[in-house]
Amino acid sequence: MSKHNKSAHPNGPESEGRMDGIINIDGTGHTFQADRVYMDEQDGALRFFGARTVDENPDKFEAVQVQLTPPTISTGKYQVGGESVKDVIYVDHQTGNSYTADKGEVSLTRSIPLKQLFGVVSCEFSVGGRTTIVNVQYAFKG
Repeated sequence: MSKHNKSAHPNGPESEGRMDGIINIDGTGHTFQADRVYMDEQDGALRFFGARTVDENPDKFEAVQVQLTPPTISTGKYQVGGESVKDVIYVDHQTGNSYTADKGEVSLTRSIPLKQLFGVVSCEFSVGGRTTIVNVQYAFKG
Protein backbone atom coordinates (compact mmCIF):
# COMPACT_ATOMS: atom_id res chain seq x y z
CA MET A 1 0.00 0.00 0.00
CA SER A 2 1.04 3.58 -0.52
CA LYS A 3 2.29 6.03 2.07
CA HIS A 4 -0.23 7.66 4.39
CA ASN A 5 -2.08 10.77 3.21
CA LYS A 6 -3.47 13.46 5.50
CA SER A 7 -7.23 13.76 5.92
CA ALA A 8 -9.03 15.42 3.01
CA HIS A 9 -11.52 17.08 5.34
CA PRO A 10 -10.45 20.68 6.06
CA ASN A 11 -12.03 20.73 9.52
CA GLY A 12 -11.66 17.03 10.18
CA PRO A 13 -9.73 15.24 12.86
CA GLU A 14 -5.99 14.85 12.58
CA SER A 15 -6.29 11.56 10.79
CA GLU A 16 -4.25 10.06 8.02
CA GLY A 17 -4.62 7.00 5.90
CA ARG A 18 -4.35 5.31 2.57
CA MET A 19 -6.51 3.44 0.09
CA ASP A 20 -5.13 1.68 -2.94
CA GLY A 21 -5.71 -1.28 -5.22
CA ILE A 22 -7.07 -2.11 -8.66
CA ILE A 23 -10.17 -0.86 -10.48
CA ASN A 24 -11.14 -3.22 -13.30
CA ILE A 25 -13.50 -1.88 -16.00
CA ASP A 26 -14.73 -4.51 -18.49
CA GLY A 27 -11.59 -6.58 -18.00
CA THR A 28 -9.08 -3.73 -18.16
CA GLY A 29 -7.52 -2.84 -14.83
CA HIS A 30 -5.81 0.30 -13.62
CA THR A 31 -4.14 1.24 -10.37
CA PHE A 32 -6.11 3.21 -7.81
CA GLN A 33 -3.98 5.12 -5.31
CA ALA A 34 -5.86 7.70 -3.26
CA ASP A 35 -4.27 11.08 -2.71
CA ARG A 36 -7.16 12.21 -0.45
CA VAL A 37 -8.67 10.15 2.36
CA TYR A 38 -11.15 10.62 5.19
CA MET A 39 -12.90 8.66 7.96
CA ASP A 40 -15.46 9.60 10.59
CA GLU A 41 -18.46 8.44 12.62
CA GLN A 42 -21.32 10.78 11.65
CA ASP A 43 -24.88 10.74 10.36
CA GLY A 44 -25.50 7.34 11.95
CA ALA A 45 -22.68 5.64 10.04
CA LEU A 46 -19.00 4.83 10.00
CA ARG A 47 -17.84 6.58 6.83
CA PHE A 48 -14.56 6.45 4.95
CA PHE A 49 -13.36 7.22 1.45
CA GLY A 50 -10.36 7.53 -0.79
CA ALA A 51 -10.12 9.68 -3.91
CA ARG A 52 -7.44 10.08 -6.54
CA THR A 53 -7.02 13.18 -8.66
CA VAL A 54 -6.97 12.52 -12.41
CA ASP A 55 -4.73 14.46 -14.83
CA GLU A 56 -3.70 16.83 -12.02
CA ASN A 57 -7.18 18.41 -12.21
CA PRO A 58 -8.72 18.70 -8.71
CA ASP A 59 -12.22 18.74 -10.25
CA LYS A 60 -11.62 15.40 -11.99
CA PHE A 61 -11.29 12.44 -9.65
CA GLU A 62 -12.05 8.78 -9.05
CA ALA A 63 -13.28 7.72 -5.60
CA VAL A 64 -14.45 4.84 -3.42
CA GLN A 65 -16.69 5.61 -0.44
CA VAL A 66 -18.07 3.23 2.18
CA GLN A 67 -20.79 3.80 4.80
CA LEU A 68 -21.48 1.14 7.43
CA THR A 69 -24.06 1.19 10.23
CA PRO A 70 -24.12 1.66 13.13
CA PRO A 71 -21.16 4.04 13.57
CA THR A 72 -19.79 1.70 16.25
CA ILE A 73 -19.97 -1.34 13.94
CA SER A 74 -17.70 -4.17 15.09
CA THR A 75 -14.76 -5.74 13.30
CA GLY A 76 -16.05 -8.20 10.70
CA LYS A 77 -17.02 -8.92 7.08
CA TYR A 78 -20.14 -7.27 5.71
CA GLN A 79 -22.03 -8.03 2.50
CA VAL A 80 -23.39 -5.36 0.16
CA GLY A 81 -27.17 -5.54 0.49
CA GLY A 82 -26.93 -6.57 4.14
CA GLU A 83 -28.31 -4.44 6.95
CA SER A 84 -24.87 -3.10 8.00
CA VAL A 85 -23.76 -1.80 4.58
CA LYS A 86 -25.53 1.51 4.04
CA ASP A 87 -23.70 1.90 0.72
CA VAL A 88 -20.48 1.45 -1.20
CA ILE A 89 -20.08 4.10 -3.90
CA TYR A 90 -17.71 4.34 -6.84
CA VAL A 91 -17.21 7.70 -8.57
CA ASP A 92 -16.23 7.19 -12.22
CA HIS A 93 -13.36 9.47 -13.21
CA GLN A 94 -14.49 9.64 -16.84
CA THR A 95 -18.02 10.92 -16.20
CA GLY A 96 -17.98 12.14 -12.59
CA ASN A 97 -21.08 10.04 -11.92
CA SER A 98 -21.55 8.04 -8.70
CA TYR A 99 -22.61 4.38 -8.73
CA THR A 100 -23.76 2.13 -5.89
CA ALA A 101 -22.32 -1.39 -5.59
CA ASP A 102 -24.48 -4.25 -6.86
CA LYS A 103 -22.68 -6.89 -4.83
CA GLY A 104 -19.54 -7.46 -2.85
CA GLU A 105 -18.02 -7.33 0.60
CA VAL A 106 -16.34 -4.93 2.99
CA SER A 107 -13.94 -6.42 5.52
CA LEU A 108 -13.23 -4.23 8.51
CA THR A 109 -10.87 -4.25 11.46
CA ARG A 110 -11.28 -1.27 13.78
CA SER A 111 -10.74 0.11 17.24
CA ILE A 112 -13.43 1.56 19.50
CA PRO A 113 -13.26 4.48 19.96
CA LEU A 114 -12.31 5.09 16.33
CA LYS A 115 -8.52 5.46 16.26
CA GLN A 116 -7.60 2.81 13.67
CA LEU A 117 -9.48 1.27 10.78
CA PHE A 118 -8.25 -1.09 8.06
CA GLY A 119 -9.46 -3.77 5.67
CA VAL A 120 -10.52 -4.51 2.09
CA VAL A 121 -13.37 -3.40 -0.17
CA SER A 122 -14.19 -5.84 -2.97
CA CYS A 123 -17.34 -4.89 -4.91
CA GLU A 124 -18.91 -5.04 -8.35
CA PHE A 125 -20.73 -2.13 -10.00
CA SER A 126 -22.59 -1.55 -13.25
CA VAL A 127 -21.13 1.69 -14.62
CA GLY A 128 -22.80 2.87 -17.80
CA GLY A 129 -23.39 -0.71 -18.93
CA ARG A 130 -19.81 -1.72 -18.09
CA THR A 131 -18.90 -4.13 -15.30
CA THR A 132 -16.58 -2.39 -12.86
CA ILE A 133 -14.82 -4.31 -10.09
CA VAL A 134 -13.24 -2.41 -7.23
CA ASN A 135 -10.61 -4.18 -5.10
CA VAL A 136 -8.92 -1.82 -2.67
CA GLN A 137 -7.16 -2.05 0.65
CA TYR A 138 -7.48 0.75 3.19
CA ALA A 139 -5.84 1.78 6.44
CA PHE A 140 -6.68 4.86 8.51
CA LYS A 141 -5.46 6.16 11.84
CA GLY A 142 -6.22 9.31 13.73
